[in-house]
Amino acid sequence: MKTILYILLFLGVSFSGKAQDTSPKNLFNQATQAYADEAYDKAIATYNQLLEQGQTSAALYYNLANAYYKLNQVAESIYYYEKALQLSPNDKDIHNNLSFAKNMALDAIEEQPKTGLTRIYDKLSSIFDTTTWAWLSILFMLLGSLCIGVYFFTGSSFKKRLFFSFSMLSFFLGVLTSVVAFQQQQYLQANTYAIVFEEEVSVKSEPNNSSSNAFLLHAGTKVEVLDSFNTFVKIALADGREGWITEKAVKQL
Repeated sequence: MKTILYILLFLGVSFSGKAQDTSPKNLFNQATQAYADEAYDKAIATYNQLLEQGQTSAALYYNLANAYYKLNQVAESIYYYEKALQLSPNDKDIHNNLSFAKNMALDAIEEQPKTGLTRIYDKLSSIFDTTTWAWLSILFMLLGSLCIGVYFFTGSSFKKRLFFSFSMLSFFLGVLTSVVAFQQQQYLQANTYAIVFEEEVSVKSEPNNSSSNAFLLHAGTKVEVLDSFNTFVKIALADGREGWITEKAVKQL
């Protein structure tokens, strides 16, 4: 009986140890340690285990991108830096490392010039992600409602004017931030981006292999996906060029 008990206890410890080893926290720590030990392949494999478990975070994508960058895998590193930016758009480290990774890519794509107002709006709206803008909208609306409440219950005419002004400002900011949140959400839903993963791929003028080559793209280039037809997707570059590319040549963000 004691022997059976010891066996059961041993098996219980073994199973709990294995379960603990595959917990997200332990896997993340293992991957981070592997990266510190310069075992980048092991770090990548472990970070990918976390992705297979459904784990997502800016830190996870960022660390995975760093590991790919160390192995000079341009497309993979750019892809995961972009994924990290989607969750943390104002992280300076991610932006800096993405710039370094883009320098390794062969294609130098110059963006089309934007108007001054568009640049200012893009810069301001990118300060927060959609969720944060939505929460700010709710916060300003609640603050405006609170100020209105104080306005009705205060007896001082000065305080009435003050809190009425605060309420109008809060409601205005609430509407403004909700518009930004809505536009960001619409933009994310309407615009799909991808990274080229093939070392070199011909962009076609039409969605078939027999059509003429429009231009060449290389691994790591970011494209916007406009449409799809059979095994092809229509893509656009930041410089305005468009064409058709095989679906397997890119990985959508």
